[in-house]
Amino acid sequence: MSKDTGITYVNKNPNNFDETVQLYKSVGWIRYTNFPDELMTAIQNSTYVISAYKNDQLIGLIRGLSDSVSIHLIQDLLVHPKYQRMGIGRALLKRALTLYPRIHKHLLLTDDEPFQRLFYESLSFQNLELSQPKLNAYIKMS
Repeated sequence: MSKDTGITYVNKNPNNFDETVQLYKSVGWIRYTNFPDELMTAIQNSTYVISAYKNDQLIGLIRGLSDSVSIHLIQDLLVHPKYQRMGIGRALLKRALTLYPRIHKHLLLTDDEPFQRLFYESLSFQNLELSQPKLNAYIKMS
C-alpha cells in the first residue's frame, strides 16, 4: 500500500496521450518519447496496464505481457520522480503480480542501478547477473 493515501490505482490504460508521454519523459525514457505514437501503441497492445493517479494526474504506470498460464513479463514500471520513494512503484508491482497468482515466472529487464537492484530484490526478485553490461534481468519464481 502506498504511504500516500491520496493515490488512486486504476486497471486500465491512461487516457491522456500528452500526460502519458510526459510521465515517460519525466524518468528520461527517450526511446519511448522520441516515438510517442509507438509508445501509445505499445501501451494499448499490453496485456495489462495499471495506472497511478494523484488528483487526476498520471504519476505512475506499470504494464506487462502474459499468456496467463506460464509467463509474465513486466515491460515498464515508472513513477514520476516527484513521487518516487513513496511506495507507489511497490504498490504498482504488487498489483501486477496479483493479476497472475498461479504463474511462477515473473520476468523483467532493467538498467544496472543500485537503487533498482535494491528495489526488485526487496520484492523477492532474483538478479540473473547477465553478462551484458548495464542491464539486469530479474526473475521471481513462486
